[in-house]
Amino acid sequence: MKIKKYPIGNRIKTLRKELDKLQRQLAAEVGVSRTTIGKWERNEVKPNVENLPALSKALKKPISYLLIGE
Repeated sequence: MKIKKYPIGNRIKTLRKELDKLQRQLAAEVGVSRTTIGKWERNEVKPNVENLPALSKALKKPISYLLIGE
């Protein structure tokens, strides 16, 4: 079975929408700006390793899922 790989930003956006959260809500939970969330979702930049635990908690997925989609 072939697994499709998507950039981390796509996973962040999909998970955020599944949880019915606005970018500003996710930003507040993670401790970053709404602009930063937008850049992540557009794959302009990747989240810093320091942000991954809070992002994982806010999106209710393990860090490994955020990073590699599995």
